[in-house]
Amino acid sequence: MLLAQCPDSKRNQFINRTNMPAPDFLLQHLFGLGFDFHRHTSNLASSDRQDRSISAIANLEDLTVLSKLSTDEEEQRRYHTHMGATTLISVEDYLRTSYRPDCDFVEGEILERNVGKTKHGFAQFEIGAWIRARKDLLRLQPLTEVRMRVAAGKFRIPDVLVCEIPVPDEQVFTEPPYLCVEVMSPEDTISSMQDRLDDYIQFGVPNIWVIDPWKHRGWSITANGWAAQPDTMRTADGRIVMPLADVLLP
Repeated sequence: MLLAQCPDSKRNQFINRTNMPAPDFLLQHLFGLGFDFHRHTSNLASSDRQDRSISAIANLEDLTVLSKLSTDEEEQRRYHTHMGATTLISVEDYLRTSYRPDCDFVEGEILERNVGKTKHGFAQFEIGAWIRARKDLLRLQPLTEVRMRVAAGKFRIPDVLVCEIPVPDEQVFTEPPYLCVEVMSPEDTISSMQDRLDDYIQFGVPNIWVIDPWKHRGWSITANGWAAQPDTMRTADGRIVMPLADVLLP
């Protein structure tokens, strides 16, 4: 029985005499049991009626507490779902799921990437455009937001991936590309960035760049560390020589 379906007299008795909210499930429970509010609340002078009233109120409180607990549990579930509480997923689930922006996958855990800032987006686009404008000469193709399987159970997404032409016929890279470029964001930490770079090194990527669009500087990364390239980025074989001024905001 819903609130709108309860007899007006009984609904009004409940609201006026108890001064309590009347959720539908409470009315359904109480009226379904033949609960008589007038008998339990009209005269508390009688000890017999007083006892029954106390019992009825206790029942109401129990139901209210149960309702609140149920609501709290549901809110908690929604909170954890919204906040992305760490939940391990399978490789298969990751590969068939689209994220905006796309995320890395490391041993069952989804890892968000720092994107969205103007200088980051400008540099990412311009680096790809700079190489694409010379792709016939370089015989290289730039790609962005492409998943790369760097190890079993581990997928990384470089800001810019550069591969040989023709582009491999696979949706996820399983072989090292020619170059991986990471554009730094203010939120990036050295440790999180190094984890990513180590994955590229172990995967066998021959050229790895890190570019800071805020301080207009870059580094070439190898197993020996970070080598500064303050004005111009060069690959190890000299195939790409790209001035930073061409791809960064002033």
